[in-house]
Amino acid sequence: MSVGFFMLILQAFYVNVKVMKSIFKGIVLVVSFLGAMYLMQQVPWREMLKLDKAKDATDEKIGELLWDFIKSSEKEISDTLVVKTVDSIFVQVCESNFINPEQYQIHIVENSEVNAFAIPGDRIIIHSGLISDCKNESEFTGVLSHELAHLELKHVTKKLVKEFGFAVLVEMTAGGGGKIIKEVLKVLSSTAYDRSLEEEADLKAIEYMSSAGFDPKEFGNFMYRLADADRSDASIMEWLSTHPDSKERAEYIIKNTPSKIGRKIFITQSDWDLMVNRMEIN
Repeated sequence: MSVGFFMLILQAFYVNVKVMKSIFKGIVLVVSFLGAMYLMQQVPWREMLKLDKAKDATDEKIGELLWDFIKSSEKEISDTLVVKTVDSIFVQVCESNFINPEQYQIHIVENSEVNAFAIPGDRIIIHSGLISDCKNESEFTGVLSHELAHLELKHVTKKLVKEFGFAVLVEMTAGGGGKIIKEVLKVLSSTAYDRSLEEEADLKAIEYMSSAGFDPKEFGNFMYRLADADRSDASIMEWLSTHPDSKERAEYIIKNTPSKIGRKIFITQSDWDLMVNRMEIN
């Protein structure tokens, strides 16, 4: 047998091996695909979608109950200048970050405590004391963006489920939750989120503000100022109780602020001061 003929046989064998490997890989891919399709069919998607809808409906109902409870004891501010100023900032933040502002409701209430908090049903409660304490639009936008982040990242629901359990929340919406409503509101307005959730919301707030043309460093300055505030001031204590690491978070916010921001002025300092004075007079 000649060497050339022997080489031809080896080449043919090598080609056949390559072909067999390709066929085998193809068979493995087909089997893997069919296996994945089978597993996907075993997932109860309809039940999961129903559960998501049930959670959304529960969130909406809880939000309504909490807001009804709040407005039964606190007056909502309806002054046109105040409402339009807050709304214009919120819309700017949302639209700059591809968020639909129409899905959210902002409520400003007369309360001297420096606080703002998110509740289920895509609602944000803002105390007049917070607006009065903010020196400019960017300080306020930082807090507003932070609360928006909690809602966008589903932190509010996570916190409530962790604290109370989903079954208790459902029971609350069924009319058996007078006491629970008060407890839920206390948890949302007066207790801090887990540190990891707060950091996540801070980072998202920095992103929101930067995209919208606000300076996140002003948000950090706000946190610094409150951390160093007089602890005997009752209006400040509410904020400190829900934001126990304000100084560390201020440093974190400033450190993570982009070096270049397309800074824009939406509300001049004089207009901001006018709005605050108008709110305090009314």
